Amino acid sequence: MQKRRIDHETNAGAMADIAFLLLIFFMVVTTFNKAYELELSLPPKKENTRKGKISKQRLLTIHLNAQSGVLIGDKIYPQEVTYSLTDELKRITSNQKSGVIKINIHPDTPYGSYLQLMSNIKRDKELILNELAEESYGQPFKELKATNKKVLLAKTAYSITEIQTERL
Repeated sequence: MQKRRIDHETNAGAMADIAFLLLIFFMVVTTFNKAYELELSLPPKKENTRKGKISKQRLLTIHLNAQSGVLIGDKIYPQEVTYSLTDELKRITSNQKSGVIKINIHPDTPYGSYLQLMSNIKRDKELILNELAEESYGQPFKELKATNKKVLLAKTAYSITEIQTERL
């Protein structure tokens, strides 16, 4: 005897209707939360730019050109030549107000030249600090107390500004 084969077929058209009705139902009964904002209290904007002219006694202008040459004052130093900025740093920090080092950088200047200039500035500041420490306290800067270090650091304070310029 042969078994009778039963064909089970489900009508999928009704499923789509039911899914659509459920979707509409949930959209109608659901409440959507409004986006909340995180409230931050920020400090007031501080202007870093100071207005007014800087005296020439407090200003040191350095130019870096595309060939890694350095122009300090009216002297040009090629890349291979080592140079000292101690006299210039002493000049700009000898006033009551802190000095300003303005670095004009050509866009094609190699980054290594910029790093070399910054390390020269740091090295020469350390030399000045050691010299002042010996004169004032009779010992190297690293061996001074924190309060004495602060006094000397305040005497040799300066800020550095960098400007990218095409005219070098």
